[in-house]
Amino acid sequence: MARRGEVKRMVESCLKRFPKTRNSDIELTITIWNEYCQQRIFSAPHNGQPSIELRNLFDLPREDHVKRIRAKFQNDYGKYLPTSWEVAKQRQIEEGAWREYMRLFPIEEVDMEGKKPENVCEHGLPTFVNCPNCK
Repeated sequence: MARRGEVKRMVESCLKRFPKTRNSDIELTITIWNEYCQQRIFSAPHNGQPSIELRNLFDLPREDHVKRIRAKFQNDYGKYLPTSWEVAKQRQIEEGAWREYMRLFPIEEVDMEGKKPENVCEHGLPTFVNCPNCK
């Protein structure tokens, strides 16, 4: 299991490099697992989808820890705010402050080549995650 300081560095790195992770704690957690814990992920034999054995959950950063760290960056430090106004509103971020942040730190919602990332639904979640908005 990663120490709290290590998880904090992982969270900040992913928030900085992958702006869509700012909108979803599950997306952020999955990105951390993919970036830093690849040895714990395997392809499921029946469908080839990325999977994790239950026993490996003890060794992975937990979503609730990731969520607390992300919230600290956003609420206490005012960094890495959500890229979506709907998410910012749900997290009770003041609209003027959010708009000013987005003006100062504009985010591109597409990758460097201007293409939509592969293997993600229209809401930006990996296709192996059951997106609540796609149902």
